Amino acid sequence: MMKARDVFTYGTHSLAHSQLRTWLTILGIVIGISAVIVLVSIGQGLNQSVQEQLSQFGTSTIIVVPVNLQAGSGFRGPNGATSGILTTNDVELIRKIADVDMVSPTLSQRAVVDFKGKNITASVSGIEPSVYQQVFSEIVVGDGRYLSDSDVGAVVLGNDMAATGFGKNEVKVNNRVDINGKPFRVVGILKKTGNVFASVDSGMFMTYTDAKDLFSDRLLNKEVNSIVVKAKDGSNVDEVADEIKVALRNKRGEREGEEDFGLVTPSFINSTVGSITSLLTVFLGAIAAISLIVGGVGIMNTMFMAVVERTREIGTLKAIGAKRDEILAIFLVESGIIGLIGGVIGVVLSIAVLLAAEQLGAPVYISPFVIAGAFLISFLIGMVSGFVPSWNASKVSPLEALRYE
Repeated sequence: MMKARDVFTYGTHSLAHSQLRTWLTILGIVIGISAVIVLVSIGQGLNQSVQEQLSQFGTSTIIVVPVNLQAGSGFRGPNGATSGILTTNDVELIRKIADVDMVSPTLSQRAVVDFKGKNITASVSGIEPSVYQQVFSEIVVGDGRYLSDSDVGAVVLGNDMAATGFGKNEVKVNNRVDINGKPFRVVGILKKTGNVFASVDSGMFMTYTDAKDLFSDRLLNKEVNSIVVKAKDGSNVDEVADEIKVALRNKRGEREGEEDFGLVTPSFINSTVGSITSLLTVFLGAIAAISLIVGGVGIMNTMFMAVVERTREIGTLKAIGAKRDEILAIFLVESGIIGLIGGVIGVVLSIAVLLAAEQLGAPVYISPFVIAGAFLISFLIGMVSGFVPSWNASKVSPLEALRYE
């Protein structure tokens, strides 16, 4: 009777005798495991990066926008429009809600901006500076100063807008820019946020009063583009959002689900973006899993060939007393070792690729659970792929095997 150590030793020696075929089979597993780890890690890294950027939104922040976010573009209100209009009356209504700490109307429009003869179209936001900076933590001044509520003819630029927005002409503090033909002085440059979900880095900010005057020809009486709300500390943001929704709906005489406005809350963003990134991670993992299936087929093919080529050897083993389960174990060990070696090399290779990608700025999250799972999966794929060939080998008749040419 063969001991476990003997089965393992016999299996490894058999693999060593067919090195080229073994390594080609291992290569298939290496590619599969590497693809799974790299793609899943990038997917998880992307999700983590998104969550970090969303945290800058503020846990107590609510933004009211003039469009039904739940119904989307398919919504048609009583007037046939896909969106409604927010006004300063809505701002005052929201201000009266008990759990609301701060409220600020916002005007955001595209404008033609000229600096040293270079014209571009940029996003310009009119804000109430004292409220806006308290709501959005990513607004930090890098050079100059921030806007004050009493500023007139002053703007603050996002980092990217100042550095590259006008080509080679970098905007500095105290420079003049013309917005829709009107002169404004740059009083500050913001620090770079790197947040892809906000237009801070590529935006321009002025006081709400200046923006209202600048875009008066585009806006209806008392119209605002959005309303920024900060809930009081300790309050439930989702409950405050529900209060705002009920108040605005009652004011408009609208039924639930047919509102011409929407509310953006931290939970809304997390659920929406989280579902997208999770789906992306699963999708990437599924693509990578195809490589593993191909690798498993390679192991199965190799083991089938090994059974055919070693038929006489199997007969000899059975003739000297080797049992059916011992023959099965020998071939299973061989296929398992192929999978495990492929897994080890694949893990090492994938970590090297991920570290290099991280240095290049790619969002990467190397999870120990993914690494451990890769080891287990590679071994299991080897065992599962080699089971049928191993089972066939264990059923070979000793007499027929010894006569096999």
